[in-house]
Amino acid sequence: MSLEESTQVEHSVEKLSDTEYLVQVTVPAEQVKRKLEESYRQAVREIELPGFRRGHVPRSLIEARFGEDFLAEDVQRELIGQVLPEVLQEAELQPIVPPETETKEFSSGQPFRFSAKLEIFPRPVVADYAGLEVPDLPLEPVSQTEIDNELEELRLQNATLVPKDQPGAKVEVEDMVRVRRPGHGDTYQLQARPEHFSAALLGHLIGDVVRLPLDQMEGPLEIVAIERIERPDLDDLAQTLGHDGATELVAQVHQELEHEHEQARQAALKRAVLDAVIAKSEVPIPTRLVDQLAQAELQRADEQQLEEAELTEFKESIRAQLKRQRVLEAIEEQEGLKLSDEEFEAYLKEQAQSQQMNPIKFKALLEREGRLEGLRATQNDERALELLLEKAKIIKADDAADEGEQS
Repeated sequence: MSLEESTQVEHSVEKLSDTEYLVQVTVPAEQVKRKLEESYRQAVREIELPGFRRGHVPRSLIEARFGEDFLAEDVQRELIGQVLPEVLQEAELQPIVPPETETKEFSSGQPFRFSAKLEIFPRPVVADYAGLEVPDLPLEPVSQTEIDNELEELRLQNATLVPKDQPGAKVEVEDMVRVRRPGHGDTYQLQARPEHFSAALLGHLIGDVVRLPLDQMEGPLEIVAIERIERPDLDDLAQTLGHDGATELVAQVHQELEHEHEQARQAALKRAVLDAVIAKSEVPIPTRLVDQLAQAELQRADEQQLEEAELTEFKESIRAQLKRQRVLEAIEEQEGLKLSDEEFEAYLKEQAQSQQMNPIKFKALLEREGRLEGLRATQNDERALELLLEKAKIIKADDAADEGEQS
């Protein structure tokens, strides 16, 4: 449809809420007639009836056979598809989900009227975030359990496998067991763990034939070899990792965990500042979008029907996430924080080097996995969060106590 034709279309726009609009459209009779004629010509070329060659069936016979309005539904759909996008462009409305359309009367020689109900993302009105007061968050101390777990992980990473080939050696918990189907050369390695299908291996000897309760390994399996995991003690581990002794290694682990805690605290502070900005801002979120996202997520997770309270809570979490994203995007535009192409390329190169990858191959991998633009958006968001934290006034616990005493 040409722009000249679209100027003949009449429309009105009614604002139902901050996120909902109702558009009433009238397509002139002449345009309806032309579309009907075009559709009839197309139908005549495709319809075959006994006694007539394809493309030569009289229109009167087609109407008698299928009814005068047999093309009405197709013509209405095509007219809406042609007219509505230009109407919305003229009205400067960008629906975030397909509009809900409802047709009025339709007949040849008469104007065609329809309505479209649509939801949009209105631009959020972001509150002033300079000097916004947010309570500080405590730095969680590093626990001995965390240190022990990290040391145990390091010991496991630097462990060696020692064959258990002495007579009578049995499979014990954590042992690495190599098995094969009797008469086959290929072997598989499994770790014997309790509360796992591999627990069936526990207590058996080399040469024993075992059946595992697993469909993928149906049939008997012969135990070919058993190896135990030998972890280094802390002094040997420290030497392997370039430390003078266990004390220095533990101190290093403590320092790294403390750094992780501080990073977690900073991330939580950024989220707290963002939520404080949102609480003072106007961020309308379309209800139908929330419903559709919730339904899609539940289907993807193969979740069963949620209780009403659970579903409400789930939808509120989606609404909160959308609000955060809308506010961050608005701040990024307002402050000019979005990465330029050059900055993003430099960031990708830095990330590739940190992973010892070729920058071109690294970028190609991200594109192939569909993660490239998401990574760019994440970096833009991080810039906005850094700015919010920088401009906020973080109230220390001691400061808050002093203010309370003064008041």
